[in-house]
Amino acid sequence: MKKIFFILFLFSLVVNSFGQKNISKTEKSIQAKVHIIPFQTEQATLIKGVCKIELKDTTMDNYVVMLTPYGAAESLYIAEKNTTYFVVKDNSKSNGKFDYFVFIIPKKAIQSKE
Repeated sequence: MKKIFFILFLFSLVVNSFGQKNISKTEKSIQAKVHIIPFQTEQATLIKGVCKIELKDTTMDNYVVMLTPYGAAESLYIAEKNTTYFVVKDNSKSNGKFDYFVFIIPKKAIQSKE
């Protein structure tokens, strides 16, 4: 019985160390390819299908926005985007909440893609 526990213990060590190595390699690979920095994350509310969101403490043009609606939003989309704010709209023109995530894309990453 002790041999079985010992074998299971060794097996779990091998599996754990293998998984950690793969995760760190994957994380490094993603960081090397993606080049984005989280900047602003909040919840907002659509009123009659429109919401204007001001960007905090910045004027930038190199950012990406991800939207996650609560409930059955017909189709959330970025209708307007500039250096100080962006506008989110929904085709159903209804009221509702959504989360938004703003990520900065560093200028170095943009230049390396060109």
